[in-house]
Amino acid sequence: MGINDEININEEMSKVFQDETHDQLERMMTILLQLEDGSNGENDVVPELFRIAHNIKGSAGMMGLEDLKVLMHTMENLYDAVRNRKRVLDSKQVDFLLECSRQIMTYVQIGNWDDVNCFSHLREYFNDILSTDSTKCEQPSVLLVLSDEENQEVAAWQESGHQVYGVEGEIDTNCMMPGAAAILLIEFLKKYGCLMKTSPDMETMKNTSFSIIKAVLKTKSELTPEQANEIISYVGHGDIQVKLRKWVYRSEKQPIPILKNENHPEKGQDSTVRVDCAKVEQLVNEIQDLLVINASIRQLASNAQSNRAILKNLDNISQQLDILTESIQQNVMSLGMVPIKQLFGRFPLIVREVAKKKSKQVELVCFGEDTEIDKRMAEQLVNPLTHLVRNAIDHGLEGPERRKESGKPQIGTVTLRAEEEGDYIVISVSDDGLGLDAEKIRSKAVKQGLIKNDDPISHDRLLNLIFQPGFSTADTVSDISGRGVGLDVVRDSINDLKGEIEVNTVLGKGTVFRLKVPLTLAVIQTLLVKAGEQTFGIPLDDVVGSLLIKPEELERHGEQIFCKLPDGEEISVLNLNSVLNIPERNSRTHPMLIIKGQKQPLGLVTEEIAGQEKVVLKQINRALETNPIILGAAFLGGGEMAVMLNTQKIR
Repeated sequence: MGINDEININEEMSKVFQDETHDQLERMMTILLQLEDGSNGENDVVPELFRIAHNIKGSAGMMGLEDLKVLMHTMENLYDAVRNRKRVLDSKQVDFLLECSRQIMTYVQIGNWDDVNCFSHLREYFNDILSTDSTKCEQPSVLLVLSDEENQEVAAWQESGHQVYGVEGEIDTNCMMPGAAAILLIEFLKKYGCLMKTSPDMETMKNTSFSIIKAVLKTKSELTPEQANEIISYVGHGDIQVKLRKWVYRSEKQPIPILKNENHPEKGQDSTVRVDCAKVEQLVNEIQDLLVINASIRQLASNAQSNRAILKNLDNISQQLDILTESIQQNVMSLGMVPIKQLFGRFPLIVREVAKKKSKQVELVCFGEDTEIDKRMAEQLVNPLTHLVRNAIDHGLEGPERRKESGKPQIGTVTLRAEEEGDYIVISVSDDGLGLDAEKIRSKAVKQGLIKNDDPISHDRLLNLIFQPGFSTADTVSDISGRGVGLDVVRDSINDLKGEIEVNTVLGKGTVFRLKVPLTLAVIQTLLVKAGEQTFGIPLDDVVGSLLIKPEELERHGEQIFCKLPDGEEISVLNLNSVLNIPERNSRTHPMLIIKGQKQPLGLVTEEIAGQEKVVLKQINRALETNPIILGAAFLGGGEMAVMLNTQKIR
């Protein structure tokens, strides 16, 4: 089928093809990045690249996408040549394969099947590669891959409080005796610890020409900056350059024992299934109805005081329904959860591109990749996390020479870590770079009029100034990021997710951004309040406390109203009725909620606190113009509709 032929594809088949091909292309890009940094051996992953290309080719053929089929066949031929050791992929070819994968992914996602103009030049490039004699096989790439037993040895060594380092030496191409230079480096490294493994091995060093040597060094304690500097400064007889990095063992790579039980799938079977988001949404709606019925029964039980037998039976039924509802709710919500590995998987490519552009050596390390999060939440975290990662590389990490002068490994590290905290997930983005200069932040804040020069300000509050719009301590603003430029957008994005962000830093050691967001936004525990005849819900996690106040306890300064709390702190106060333009009823006392905020708490005066309830949050129709303080709506136990408020927007 040519590019001028109309391609007609069944919509249902198209959706399945798009989902499967997207996943396979993501896996292909991950493998290419692993090949480039040597974290997996060619023997392990190149056959998988070949299979992925072959599978996409077959699927494209079944769909009638002849141009894509031909392109994937050409890619398959390249991977076949690499698999059979007839050629070695160099950095430029990996660049091309990544770009090719991105273009195919865009084509598949858009689904405009007749638009195949991009494929012709891609096929030409592939043919050029295949028609060129590969001379690089004379110098085989050096790969250092640990076996499962060796990985377990590394894990045990690190868990006992010791350290493991990866060492890489690049031997000058003009060196007359590379084997001797490598052996001298090995002997030098033995001063600092025990060499667990080298690549090439000692025998190969004596008999083979090579330009790279890699080694795993075990030490009883962490190398001092002076020792690390001695290693990376080693040049032998002026013919070798050395790089040093901490060896990161990812325990999730360990084999997981399979329980052979009829209720558990056997090894090799896929225990996952794709679930249409519309079906999940339907189940969530049904859970909402179940929650309403459950709340109605509780209300009925509380009113049945005249008949103790009925009351007891209703109470028992209500408790059983509570347990069942909670179980069904958790199971249903888990359908929309995905491992955060799907989110973290986007970043190796981003790290590679930014590092190359900035001429820096960067390693990305991920922990807690099996932690699960709501898929919609994960999608909304992409932009803020991307900004923080790019920012860390661009302005957080030093260049190789400056790191070497500081006694740090030339390869900088950016770490993504995820872990659960109750109903929240905490994601941290850290780097081992320059850190934030508090005095520089203070100076810039004074210059911008954010604080006065003599203002007493805590260290934490000073650091939080980087989240102010337009604030940056960077000497130059790059096209990639600016330390502080756009961090207000990151903060606002996290606030919109009902989360919070904090920053910690040590000058010269690095910076950590810690994001805490709910695992899901679908079900929330709310505090119900009254304004006029309407009931409103406020996320319970936003409420720090409450107290009764009298009008005379409020102080007015200009247009603002303040209240002094029992601990002496003075906070700004707003009246919920005034915020919502609802007439206020006269009363001698009013409950005031203390709402947590980024800078300081806020007092929110209400007419009445009506209780607590767990609700299923429903989004307001996007076609309607809504107030930004409205988070959504939910049905309560008595069938009443309550409007949920976003307290972070009430200011």
